[in-house]
Amino acid sequence: MRSGGTARILGFLRDLSAERRAEQARLARSLVDQVLEQEPDLEAAAERILEAIGASLQWKVGVLWSYDAKARVLRCLRQWRAPDIASDGFGEVVAAATFAAGAGLPGKAWSSGEPVWAPDFIAEEDSSRALAAARVGLRSAAAAPILSDGGVSGVLEFFSTDPRAEDADLLMQLYAIGRRIGRRYRLQPPATGAAAEGPGPSEASAEDR
Repeated sequence: MRSGGTARILGFLRDLSAERRAEQARLARSLVDQVLEQEPDLEAAAERILEAIGASLQWKVGVLWSYDAKARVLRCLRQWRAPDIASDGFGEVVAAATFAAGAGLPGKAWSSGEPVWAPDFIAEEDSSRALAAARVGLRSAAAAPILSDGGVSGVLEFFSTDPRAEDADLLMQLYAIGRRIGRRYRLQPPATGAAAEGPGPSEASAEDR
């Protein structure tokens, strides 16, 4: 096959992949919006939100971290895992974990107010949580802040079993969804110590895709 023909085929496949990813993002936003309309508070909505995002965007585990104003840390509010992922103690470790600003992937999203990506989560986070994640085969992870009036009030975190290079488009989709959640429930962010709410990275383009 001539090189020109190969280039056309590769371009066609890239277009198909981009179209598929855009459709997945639209589905995730639509499902999350349905949950936000139906549920009166975040605690009731959290697991459905995680499932909507995880199933649509091909994540295997999702965690929603909320701010504990008394202890000034993030705590697990709800978690979700795909049916083919065994718990094997990971859920219990997550439920017991807390994160200060800047600590671990959730703490980094909290302190920066921006989405963050860990291509090799196991190597990057030296903790019992990373060890438990390795036991169930989790590899890459991403986290995005939930932005309410005045700052970060929680964090969305997702894991995959396949190694994933950083995906800027996917990070922006998670960021946009986090802002939707924050606007819907108007959670109370920390008075100090977390990033103030701003326009965020490429917010408009992520919302409009």
